[in-house]
Amino acid sequence: MNISLSLAHLLIPRHTNNYKAKVLTTSSLLSLATLFVLVHTILGILSAPRVAVLGYASSISPDKVIELTNVQRLEAGVGKVIYSQELENAARLKAEDMLAKDYWAHTAPDGTEPWDFFKSVGYVYRFAGENLARDFSNSESAVEAWLASPSHRENMLSGKYTEIGVAVIEGDLNGKDTTLIVQLFGTPRTAAPAIPEVAAEVGLPSVNAAPPVLAQKSEPAPIVAANSFDLMRAFTVGVVAILLVVFATDVVVISRRGITRMGGKTLAHLSFMVMILVILFIVRAGEII
Repeated sequence: MNISLSLAHLLIPRHTNNYKAKVLTTSSLLSLATLFVLVHTILGILSAPRVAVLGYASSISPDKVIELTNVQRLEAGVGKVIYSQELENAARLKAEDMLAKDYWAHTAPDGTEPWDFFKSVGYVYRFAGENLARDFSNSESAVEAWLASPSHRENMLSGKYTEIGVAVIEGDLNGKDTTLIVQLFGTPRTAAPAIPEVAAEVGLPSVNAAPPVLAQKSEPAPIVAANSFDLMRAFTVGVVAILLVVFATDVVVISRRGITRMGGKTLAHLSFMVMILVILFIVRAGEII
């Protein structure tokens, strides 16, 4: 039996399958259901975040992060930022605070804000900004991820910053070994403005110090990670679409041949498949911020 005849037997009602597509039989539908479960399980395993191991941050260097940041700033036509010990200390305090309080956000659960760490090391800023990242394998991938995010990129390439501090800390976060990268930007209040005063500054809470700019946190995607939902949905839509075509063909063939099928519920099945397809296009994957 060649491929075309096999496909016809599988998908089209004809004499070889007693005028009922093989794929619509109970055994075939059960097999499809089993396949769905297997695919969902595999995608779930692949999308689980990879657990970091000790030494994971050995290839991430604060100095390298600063170097790569300045390369990008020069390419963008803005000046380099210089290393600040105070900002590094503040970045380290922020990373340690996230590990100690078990959170992954710009603001701590107790309300501690990013600029509190600037103040704790005595850094009086005119402008300030923060980028966060976790579980990257090297400095390059972290910087590339920041550049791919509009809010992070804006922080990295902003001409209003003159100084930078970076901390890389390993520890336990939410029960998993992790590597945190905290990148802080700042311009001391006593420093000359890095850019001319512009109208965009009008309306800021303070004329002396602009509120820190916070980028959304950045994480590397695991092997499948954030795309697992989309992959599962694409797989499901594909299978359901094929079944819809088969069901529709079944209705047409049976109607034209005037075949009476005992227990046939093709229209009910067709309606059910349409409903599933509509739901799949409405439902969206969850998002985190």
